[in-house]
Amino acid sequence: MKSRPNLVDTFRDSIIFRLICFIVILTAFSGFLIHRLEPSHFTTWFDGIWWSIVTIFTVGYGDFAPHTLIGKLIGMSIILLGTGFCSYYMVLFATEMINKQYMKIKGEEAATSNGHMIIVGWNERAKHVVKQMHVLQPNLDIVLIDETLSLLPKPFHHLEFIKGCPHHDQTLLKANITTAHTILITADKEKNESLADTQSILNILTAKGLNPNIHCIAELLTSEQIQNATRAGVSEIIEGNKLTSYVFTASLLFPSISGVLFSLYDEISDNKLQLMELPMSCTGQTFANCSYTLLKQNILLLGIKRDEQYMINPVHSFVLIESDILIVIHH
Repeated sequence: MKSRPNLVDTFRDSIIFRLICFIVILTAFSGFLIHRLEPSHFTTWFDGIWWSIVTIFTVGYGDFAPHTLIGKLIGMSIILLGTGFCSYYMVLFATEMINKQYMKIKGEEAATSNGHMIIVGWNERAKHVVKQMHVLQPNLDIVLIDETLSLLPKPFHHLEFIKGCPHHDQTLLKANITTAHTILITADKEKNESLADTQSILNILTAKGLNPNIHCIAELLTSEQIQNATRAGVSEIIEGNKLTSYVFTASLLFPSISGVLFSLYDEISDNKLQLMELPMSCTGQTFANCSYTLLKQNILLLGIKRDEQYMINPVHSFVLIESDILIVIHH
């Protein structure tokens, strides 16, 4: 009993299904009718169906043609009905496809990605992230959430776009957050810094509430909200203003050093700066010995991560243990 409403709904909602049903019924009925009326020329029902199909789509092929008045009237009816209705449904289908694409770039279509990354906020930082991830991980699906963007820019049509407030459950569920592995929350710099951070924390709470296992990276503009963001369940915090101030200070103390820093950022963009597990051969070795071993493999050792602590260029006699994570640059 449940299959009948589903079939009715499919017929009502799907233009393609309606078009196929119309063509099947028209060709089967007219093929059977012409076979019954002129059995000497259309010896089988299949001959009638063949004639009906080619008459609908090509206005006749020439190998079969009716000879009686009624048969010719049927042929004329097929031409008028077939051409008219098929053209009508084709136009409807094309219109539906265009509307669907337009709804997608307007952010009104639900995302279909699984195992994807979500980016909250559309700004220059988000654009650079999308471009870099597209180069480094071209198969990664990205869903963008923004409440101010009217249309998704053409160069970014490969993204799935959801327009809406990022701290509303409905918006995040449309972005398929329950199957996403990472969410990046960028700060809205058009707002007051404190208000922007409060908004980011609210976004963190909503995201972690819907998917407690998601890796959540958030940008904060002030240091005062770090504890609140941590309580909300953020995985990583990016202090954008602090990073910028470091570049300012370094440039003031050492003119032109900003070029060096941006060159280092390029290494990050090229996926050369990485975290790697300590090789078994380096366990128990000093930092200097491990560095020498890795240099032979064109790997530059910068520092160590131990127990959530980062140590850049420790003393050469620093002894490495099995749980250490190496900070390296690959060449």
